Amino acid sequence: MSLFKNYLLSLVRNAVRDKFFTLLNLLGLAVGITATILIFLYVQDQISFDKHNEHFDRIYRLEGDFFISEKQDLTAITQIPLGPTLKDDYPEIVEQTRILPRRDLYFKHGEDIFKEDSIMLADSTIFNVFTIPFVTGDPNTALTAPFSMVISRSLAHKYFGSWDVVGESMQDLEGTTYNITGVFEDLPGNVHLRYNGLISTATIEDQIGSERFNDRSAGSFWNVQTYTYVLMAENTTPDMVVSKIPEFYDKYMKELGDQINASFNLRITPLADVHFQKDELTWDLPKGNMNYVYIMAIIAILLIVIASINYTNLTTARATSRGKEIGIRKVGGANKSVLRSQFLGESLAMAILAGLVAILLSILILPMFNTVAGKEFNFTTLLQPTILCFILGISILTGLLSGIYPATYLASFNPVSILKGNGVSSKDRGWLRKGLVIA
Repeated sequence: MSLFKNYLLSLVRNAVRDKFFTLLNLLGLAVGITATILIFLYVQDQISFDKHNEHFDRIYRLEGDFFISEKQDLTAITQIPLGPTLKDDYPEIVEQTRILPRRDLYFKHGEDIFKEDSIMLADSTIFNVFTIPFVTGDPNTALTAPFSMVISRSLAHKYFGSWDVVGESMQDLEGTTYNITGVFEDLPGNVHLRYNGLISTATIEDQIGSERFNDRSAGSFWNVQTYTYVLMAENTTPDMVVSKIPEFYDKYMKELGDQINASFNLRITPLADVHFQKDELTWDLPKGNMNYVYIMAIIAILLIVIASINYTNLTTARATSRGKEIGIRKVGGANKSVLRSQFLGESLAMAILAGLVAILLSILILPMFNTVAGKEFNFTTLLQPTILCFILGISILTGLLSGIYPATYLASFNPVSILKGNGVSSKDRGWLRKGLVIA
């Protein structure tokens, strides 16, 4: 720590002597680090989709691969009885849940009417598959009864001004009343399926009849309506289930399939692959593009390299201003190793200061960045341990990249030539500085 303090003091002394040069260097590094921080936020967000789920590596989405009259149709939604039937027939699947998209709902609240487009129907088992922290209410019973509903914390505040709303109710324009049985934390921004409210599928059973909703006749297996997710048993692979689908097809679907000249195959996609899935599926949700992630990562690397080269060029270009200092220190006994350590330490100190400035710049730019990227990053996002460690790491890396060449270049000055007033002289004539000048 005392060594870093000495480097910082040396940096401050030189900064006072040449304020403009120091500010230019500081801002150059800070802008490069800021851009890298924002890109890192985006990349980390993309590659972390749905990873907040405790059983992330065991959750899969079921998808349909239909051939009807020799025309293929890939669907992100599947048949209503598919999930429960597979769970009953195959021990490899320990749990399943269905999430049914539905049309927009309009709710009354006093004299106001609000449109809600992110409320879906879900089985009570959704909380056994996905990790959805509850603020209040019991996830084991929250969606078991007809007309029960759980809402997000933000939706609770929107309608009731509080999160403690279990026992309250919401009424839609059709006069249907839903009982609030739980409040869950708002979903993270990086989930592929977003909702701020869930109504129990028991509600549909009550409205159309349990027998009709849970129908497992041949016709029901050719009608797709729901997103279906399964939780696989430990040490189980999707292939263990897929290999049994011909048997499943023959039992439940073949007879009607032959009549309508159609066939079906099941696709089981890991939750980890859903966001970046390349295939175009009917009823699929907005997806990411891994190529964009790679491009952004490359841009971040280039920005740091460019910022480092700028620092290198500016520092070596101003070498003459420190020539006398270097000459005196060499005559006084300082060897190249000591001088290299000092100049490299100054670069590290400058880069760490630039990292702190970059945090402030990132906070200022975040609102605009969110608008462009369609994200909801905020100040607390930057305070996450992973982000802070990244900022520290990238600052140190930038300091090393920026400082290695100037430290070697400055430490190699000929002290006799400098003190005689003949200017700086070095065996290295600055090939890097001459080769790359980026302003």
